[in-house]
Parts: sequence; structure tokens; C-alpha cells
Amino acid sequence: MDTFSESDAYVHMWIEANDERIGSTVCWPPKDDTSNPIWNSARGLGINVSEAAGKKLVIEFWDKDSHKDDYIGRADVNVDDIRGDEPVSVGVLSPHGNRCFVRIQRLQAAPTKKTVFFIRHGESKWNKAQKDHNVKAMLSAKDHPLNEVGIAQANALASKIELAEGTSCSTTQQFLSTSRVYSSPLTRALETCVVALQPLFKMNAKLVNLAANAREKRNFGGKDTTGTAIGWDVLVRAREEMSNGGLVSSDRIEELFSSVQIDTFEVKNKWWNDSQESEQELQLRLDEFLAQLRYCKDESIIVVGHSHFFREVFRRCLDKQYVERDQEFTTSLQTTTLQNCAVAAVTMDFAKSPERMITEVKLILDSALKVKERRGSYSV
Repeated sequence: MDTFSESDAYVHMWIEANDERIGSTVCWPPKDDTSNPIWNSARGLGINVSEAAGKKLVIEFWDKDSHKDDYIGRADVNVDDIRGDEPVSVGVLSPHGNRCFVRIQRLQAAPTKKTVFFIRHGESKWNKAQKDHNVKAMLSAKDHPLNEVGIAQANALASKIELAEGTSCSTTQQFLSTSRVYSSPLTRALETCVVALQPLFKMNAKLVNLAANAREKRNFGGKDTTGTAIGWDVLVRAREEMSNGGLVSSDRIEELFSSVQIDTFEVKNKWWNDSQESEQELQLRLDEFLAQLRYCKDESIIVVGHSHFFREVFRRCLDKQYVERDQEFTTSLQTTTLQNCAVAAVTMDFAKSPERMITEVKLILDSALKVKERRGSYSV
């Protein structure tokens, strides 16, 4: 077990009958330095409900360690005891005598085909520093908020959404009717979310889930991807940054944040990386993000996030046949980025492929990609 820090807990789960595993053994990745890990994502166990009836669900917890992983404990529960839409608390039997519980929930079958609307945040202070080649500003501060241009871009997107009501474009109509919204907890994304999506909050979307897995990719030296607040303080920081320098009036800030409920469940603990993410760490997080989308009950979802993370999704998840049909556009998706406050409608068909599920991408609401940033393309 970790001696000088909290556990880096991860999970194995399977269904068991007569001491034999049936179906699939599934895993949830490590959550670093926490005694209260939160995953908030689902897995398929490779067995239907009727086959699982009366059998035992086994949940094992392990502590990731640099030398040898340590066993934390195990919870056993009859599958029949997990019913309805409400979570169930199950005691974890630990050889160390620790008293702990796990909360699990059975989900109803979700649509396998989704339309996920990726929205990149508005221009931030880091983006401005990058354009000005101001290395000191790029490296010195954490979690950069929107600048004046970024606020204007978010307001412009809100205006486009308002003007789109009554459009004949079916994809835009679907966007306007979406009620499930995820936002990265980084300040620039949350600010963009509450400003740009105001028309939707007035129509049907009343809840924003802060999704830790949707945060920006952590590159070398990328302090702009380092969070500074957890829980409710994530909202407090966003409000304070919007008021700094008079970017947004106090009355307007109150109006923006009072129009929507923001769920901070996933950011109760530290949710960011302090150092560069490895390829494996990024893949595990991306898998978690995709699992949240896949098992969500909604057919259309909005995600407010970041250019490099969205590009990684495209790199790893574009369907090969789609790439062959439209090589120029799909190469651009993998080598450049969405413009600030651009909206991409991403069709994901998990039934066709759980790994390469993106079968189409459309730019809507007058959105565009940025000019190509670097040479080369990614193999698919």
C-alpha cells in the first residue's frame, strides 16, 4: 500500500457462478492519490440480464504501485439485488480492516448510435500568448480563463444558436433539441459553456455535468491544463475570472449561472495531471470518456472541451471506411484543430465498432477548422 500518499485505486469486475467467471472481466483505470475514487462510467459485462440472474457480481479493488500492486479489498453482491435506476451501496471486505463501500448501478440499454457535438472553447489568455509568442505567459499560469476575444466568441456562438431556431438543417435541429451537456472543468471551457449555450438552457438543457475526462490533453510544460480548484470552487473560479477586468458584468454573471444547474460530482477530488500524460494514460482517459458517451441514455450529447483532446479522439476513433471516402477532411481533423467556438457534429456508431466508431463529422453553425498547424498526417 502507499505509505506517504493516498491510494491509486483501480477496479476489476466480473460475474461469477459456482466459482467460475462468466462473460467478460472489465476494468476501471487508476485514480491517483485519493481515498474516495470516482469513475462515473459504465462497462458491458458480456452477458445479458437473463443469463446474469441469480449470479454473483464480484468487484475487486487494487492499489497501483510502481513495484507490485496491492490488494485493497473485494465486494460481492447478487446481481438480482441491483435493480432499478438507483445506485446500491455494497460493503467492501478488506484484509486491512478498512471500512469502505462501493456504489454501483445497473443501467438500461443505451442507444448504440450517437451524435456528439464537440464545441471548442473560446480564445483564452493562453491562446493569445501563443499567438504573440509570449512564452513566459504560456508557461507561468495555470488554467487560463477566456480573454475578451474569447467571451465575444462565446456570445457570437450564442447568437448563432438563437438565429438557428426554425432551421431546415436536421443536424442543427438535433443540436438545438439536445439536453445532455458535458463540459470540461477547465475554466475556459466552463465559461464558454455557460455563455454560448444560454439559448439551449432556456429551451431544454437545464443541467451541465463537469466531465473530468473531457479536460485538455496534458502536454509537456502545459500548465494551462492544470486545474486549481475542486468541487464547487470550480464554479467560483469561473465566476471570478469572468468578472476580472470587467469582462462580464456581475448582473450578467449571476444571470448566466442561475439559468443552469452544474453538477460537480466528478470533480470532488483532484481531477487533473501535474505532469505530461503518457500515451497509455491518455488512452485510458479517452476510453473512459468514450464509455461515458456510449452508455449515456441520450442519443445526442454536447461536449464543450479542447482542441488537442478532440484531435486525439479523431486520431484514434475515425472509422477506416470513412477515412477512405474523405481523406482530405479526415486528415485535417487529425492534423489541425477546430476554430475557437466551432461546433462539430460527430456521428458515433458503437455497434459498428467500439474502437473506430466515428462514421461522420459535420461542421455546423458556420464553423470551420483552423489553418493546418503542421505537416504530416496520422495513420488510421
